[in-house]
Amino acid sequence: MKKIILYGLQRSGTNYLETLIQKNFQVTFENEIHSRISKKHKHFRFYSSKLNSYCPSEVNMNSYFHAEETIDFDFLNDDIDHYFFIYKEPVHWLTSFEKFLHTFPTVSKDNIEKKYPFEKRVLDYNLYIQHIVEMHRKNTERMRLVSYEELIQKTEEFLNELIDLGFERTNTNFEVNFDQVVMSPYTFDQKKIDYIKNKEYRNLLSEEQLTYVKENIS
Repeated sequence: MKKIILYGLQRSGTNYLETLIQKNFQVTFENEIHSRISKKHKHFRFYSSKLNSYCPSEVNMNSYFHAEETIDFDFLNDDIDHYFFIYKEPVHWLTSFEKFLHTFPTVSKDNIEKKYPFEKRVLDYNLYIQHIVEMHRKNTERMRLVSYEELIQKTEEFLNELIDLGFERTNTNFEVNFDQVVMSPYTFDQKKIDYIKNKEYRNLLSEEQLTYVKENIS
């Protein structure tokens, strides 16, 4: 049975990927569930130092920013077979993450830009992607980068790749259609799939914001 750890920013598809793998393979997820400051927590940011507070409480989210380009590998464990990093296309993540921020009691439509400016959210995404790409470059064999949008459109292709990596199937046929994902209040139906495939989320940002993303995300 494979031991794996899953990482991704909040609202990047971590719950969907976990559900997909659990329903189709015999695996054990070794993520830390309770401590959000643990390097095994699925939403941990691998940045070298805290730049400033991004959310009201670490209980809700551990967002770490950094000023130096350093990569920390001391979380690697020889007992873990694979590390998965899932990410969304930047505009998709920014729109999803804004909805997530609105779930905080202290955040409202009127004060979100003051508390968590759009530019800082772009910075968070940019730093995270830069770090996971570099981490993957140095640990290619055990780390897999997973595009959420590609996963939705090429699900069985992804699952077949896991078979090639030695993952043991739980069923003869893949289970790829399900309404609910683990630890998520949202349903995953055809309407949501079409929303992703058609990139309807781009309509939620202004032209100015779209331009800023294009110019500031490498």
